[in-house]
Amino acid sequence: YRYYGENSCVLHEGLGQCVGAPGWRRLLRFTSSAINSGKRDIHLGNVSDPVYLYHGIFEWDNCHKHF
Repeated sequence: YRYYGENSCVLHEGLGQCVGAPGWRRLLRFTSSAINSGKRDIHLGNVSDPVYLYHGIFEWDNCHKHF
């Protein structure tokens, strides 16, 4: 179980539709992984490049303070 308070980021973003209101929620948790099987690091792009920002590829999350 996890408690989500009134100021929880989850309530103010897309997941708020699932959580709905502050309180205790039962969670389904599972593990996953993504394997980069290439020989080089993956490069997703520069978050400050306007092309990515204008097309919504990177989106700033004000609650979490990151892209």
